[in-house]
Amino acid sequence: MKLAILSLPFRFNYGHHLQAYALQKTLQSLGHDVTLLDHEFYASNKWWRLPLSLSKRAFNRFVRGNKSQRIFIERELNHDHHLLSTHFTEFRNKYLPNRLNINSFEKDIKPEMFDGFIVGSDQVWRPGYFTWTFQTTFDNAFLGFARDWDVKRIAYAASFGHEDWMYNKEQTRVCAELAQAFDAISVRESSGVILCKEHLHIVAEHVLDPTLLLDEDDYTYLVKSYDTHPSFGNLMTYILDKNTNTEHFIQLLTKSRDLKPFISNSRVEDHHAPIEQRIQPPIEQWLRGFIDADFVITDSFHGTIFCIIFNKPFITLANPDRGLSRFTSLLQLFGLQERLLTRTTLVTPDKLHPINWDRVNEIRESKKRDSLKYLSRALS
Repeated sequence: MKLAILSLPFRFNYGHHLQAYALQKTLQSLGHDVTLLDHEFYASNKWWRLPLSLSKRAFNRFVRGNKSQRIFIERELNHDHHLLSTHFTEFRNKYLPNRLNINSFEKDIKPEMFDGFIVGSDQVWRPGYFTWTFQTTFDNAFLGFARDWDVKRIAYAASFGHEDWMYNKEQTRVCAELAQAFDAISVRESSGVILCKEHLHIVAEHVLDPTLLLDEDDYTYLVKSYDTHPSFGNLMTYILDKNTNTEHFIQLLTKSRDLKPFISNSRVEDHHAPIEQRIQPPIEQWLRGFIDADFVITDSFHGTIFCIIFNKPFITLANPDRGLSRFTSLLQLFGLQERLLTRTTLVTPDKLHPINWDRVNEIRESKKRDSLKYLSRALS
């Protein structure tokens, strides 16, 4: 079957690339011809940041004499994004070559091109994310552009990104109508099952994130196929939103367990940092960090997943601004709730119980079988 995967546009996010890679690889292993719908992301979507960003860059360049601070608008909009994602582009070209570049769902996709569509994974049903990054209407996340087509419609591990319903009344009506046309719907979080039932009036299954459908060896292969270097420490820190809380825990772990911290990502979201400090390291190097680490501290959903895949002790710091339901759902599934720490549940690292990895791996294998059965059944 010729299938198209609809997710969010590629940027410089490790988890998003690897979930697409894993879903593609899984579908191919089931005998399908898979294409990823790819949409170019332009930094100009963040137009509201430009006045402040450009003025600060001008100040740093001309007053402080920092020549690395550029102020040209066209570079701010386009060049930076392409430069920051250089290694990610290489990864896509090597491991995700079958992509269809689209500017418009309605104009660039025709009914005869595919036998079916897979919506997911990641926060593709979080309305703000989809409409902002694709610059399109929210209904296309539910295949609104293919409303009358005779095609297979499946959602795999789609995420609303939040435990609360975030659509307005009219959006809910349209999405519920489109959801009824799906052949099968599954979601990534247990809260998503409830949201689908209460607002879309459909029964959804709870399945694993695509990255958990592959094995550790699949990711080790990626590392071995790339010229990676040893990590500069044994305490991996993958923090998306740095603050005093994260710094505090890094210091605690460093002292209490005699570990040497290393940072696995760049300052990519810091629009005031020199460009050379914002270029993201290769995906393969990021994966190497989990292999080299004796302990991981992260505030990332997929960072947490790869700790589970590589069986690495970890602490996940709660990040309410990015949504907590996906963290609580994932960790409850594996009995690892105590690994999610908030400002009200802060504990010292020595108070954490050792992780029973045999039990975690047993649960994962069971849920993996269930998730693969869902996909096979939905595609039959």
